[in-house]
Amino acid sequence: MGDPPVLVLGSPDDRVVPAAALTRAARRYGSAPLLFPGMGHDLMLDARWREPIDAILDWLIKEPGRDDLG
Repeated sequence: MGDPPVLVLGSPDDRVVPAAALTRAARRYGSAPLLFPGMGHDLMLDARWREPIDAILDWLIKEPGRDDLG
């Protein structure tokens, strides 16, 4: 069994975690980060919080290996 699927979310405007760190983390798991420009570090507290939540839900539905997770 290989690495579990990983989704990396963030913002290029985050002042806590630089976009380069998001890219490195995503590449480690063979993907690219999903970025939300104009949002801060706490995506879930932003006025546009539904955007990352919808992206997570969409990813969970489409992820090919998700049936193996539980």
